[in-house]
Amino acid sequence: MTAKKLEFKQARAERTYHAIVDAAARVFPKKGFEKTQAPDIARAAGISVGAIYRYFDDKREIFLVMLKEHLDRARNEVAIQLSPPQFTFDDPKVALVHVLDVLFDQIGKDPALAKVYLAMSLTDREVAKIREEAEIYDRQFIANMIEMGIPRERIPDPHAAALVIERAVTGAAIDCIVGSKTVSQEAAKAALHAMIVRYLFGEA
Repeated sequence: MTAKKLEFKQARAERTYHAIVDAAARVFPKKGFEKTQAPDIARAAGISVGAIYRYFDDKREIFLVMLKEHLDRARNEVAIQLSPPQFTFDDPKVALVHVLDVLFDQIGKDPALAKVYLAMSLTDREVAKIREEAEIYDRQFIANMIEMGIPRERIPDPHAAALVIERAVTGAAIDCIVGSKTVSQEAAKAALHAMIVRYLFGEA
């Protein structure tokens, strides 16, 4: 879903549009999706409620646009962290551990928003699709790394391995950052490193 106007004839209109999306990114995490209303977003953006409806049909549309922009930024941040010179594949084990940490930490960048996003993905089909696409992207990246650095004799199906690894990392991060928080992030990462390195490389 996209906003009504993607081309702006006036700079002020473009500023208003982005002010609405930016305000939504502050309000939804604080109040949750159900309790957030258009006047809350308008107040945070410093505009009238009527102005919102010149760009969006309802709060759900605002949420979807805000979420997609947030995930695009997150993906760009991950891409930077996993590109030279910050990232090299000289040592496959070190490289894979680094990838796990980047994916884990990304969930913690905005825990309140992540909590709303995850909750919405359980009830809203479009949000569920957005989440699925993001997870598929992460799994493909992990699968590509496995194919590059680990013999097929060791890992016959990189995509199956990537699915298991992505689920383990995401599940642990959600529990540590936005869930029950039964263990620390450091302890969870250490356990993930040991488990996944042993599985992929046959060593601790």
